[in-house]
Amino acid sequence: MRLVLFCLALLSTPALAEEHHHLAEAGGLRVLHAWTAATTGREADVFLRIENRGDEEAMLTGASVAEAGRVEIVGFGFQEGAEVWTRLPSLPIPAKITIELEPHSLALRLKDIGEPLEAGQHLDMVLEFGATRLPVEVEVGPAGATSHSHAGHDH
Repeated sequence: MRLVLFCLALLSTPALAEEHHHLAEAGGLRVLHAWTAATTGREADVFLRIENRGDEEAMLTGASVAEAGRVEIVGFGFQEGAEVWTRLPSLPIPAKITIELEPHSLALRLKDIGEPLEAGQHLDMVLEFGATRLPVEVEVGPAGATSHSHAGHDH
């Protein structure tokens, strides 16, 4: 029986390792499914889910990634009938609430990207929640992608 359990554990390890890059956790915060679309431009939007499982509000105050000169928190809206994105100084994440950064809602905008982002690439981003730094792996999907591919994993 122990041998069977050991073999099952070995077989499940690659799946767990594959799953790991889609989830980051620290201090009651969980970040899942960080993604962006491939681009040759100088800007790209990163989308993800932030779960605050803690008892206190968390405040997303910034982010950084080596591939971009800076990262801005942005919100989507309409002004005089036109779509606009507005830079936000921070983003509150209330206790026990999940916030989705998704197209036509909220995003982390990568500015001054040095090299094209290619599908299949992964970016190492650090999210800043005040003094808490949370490393997150961002998956680059196909150009024009409008959602994160959930193929091969489940949370």
